[in-house]
Amino acid sequence: RQRQLDVYGEVIDALRLARVAGLDDKPHAWNLQLSLLGFLESSWREPDEGLWEIRGARRHFVHSKVMAWVAADRAVRSLEENPELPGDADRWRAMRDAVHAEVCEKGYDPERNTFT
Repeated sequence: RQRQLDVYGEVIDALRLARVAGLDDKPHAWNLQLSLLGFLESSWREPDEGLWEIRGARRHFVHSKVMAWVAADRAVRSLEENPELPGDADRWRAMRDAVHAEVCEKGYDPERNTFT
């Protein structure tokens, strides 16, 4: 069974962009995002098959981690833009900061000046 953690950030980003663009925002769309965030909060530190759907052992991919950051960031932005939405912005800020720190610490190669 494949695990691709990047997808959660892509979906949450797309739903936020739809909301910002003025598309009809149904309550179930935000509830979906809350469910996705709940799963991602407990699993972003785990390895996955990544965007490339690798075969073999799961690994930690920078892209997957960055998309987890995107998910947390877009959730925080959504609450800042729509204070009536339920959610825990402080918890998601903490997640966003933790993902950022891990990506900078473990996903950056200073010798090559690039994320790997």
